[in-house]
Amino acid sequence: MEALGVSRTAIREGLRGLEALGLVSVRHGSGVYVRDGAATGSRRHRLPQTTRSREPRDLIEVRLIVEPYIASLAALRRTPDDIRRLKRDIEQFRADIGVVRRPPTDLGFHVNLCRAAHNPVLLIIVRWVIAFYARSGQVPLRLDTDHHGRIYEAVRAGDAETARRAMLMHLEWVRDRL
Repeated sequence: MEALGVSRTAIREGLRGLEALGLVSVRHGSGVYVRDGAATGSRRHRLPQTTRSREPRDLIEVRLIVEPYIASLAALRRTPDDIRRLKRDIEQFRADIGVVRRPPTDLGFHVNLCRAAHNPVLLIIVRWVIAFYARSGQVPLRLDTDHHGRIYEAVRAGDAETARRAMLMHLEWVRDRL
């Protein structure tokens, strides 16, 4: 904090962002650790440069295809640890709205939802898309937290179809805001 001249909140926000991107692991009561491959910029977790899009509408199409399916899988495959992570994301996201300009728990929720699907290839795709949104200027609204809450509840209940529909509704709303 002193070296950078920033507040404790700014440090926490930055660490959450790094965690959402899969670069660090935050272990409460233990510390912050760089994840395997993060320091070297592991290229096996990146899509080729020629497929990288900077057009938000292209990315939302990808999200509309992939993320509702991820929500369904998460509802079917979630573990108690997955549910705890998602619940923590929702609670922190709600607390950060209006306080933190771009809460990392917004994007972190999508990454953790994909982790709950337990498919490492889908996780590569989601991290690729999330990395773009992390650099975008889009600021989440209170309605984002409500949407995430609906997705979380469906996943927690193991209701794959409701989770899929809730994610689809959320992403259509995001698309319409673009």
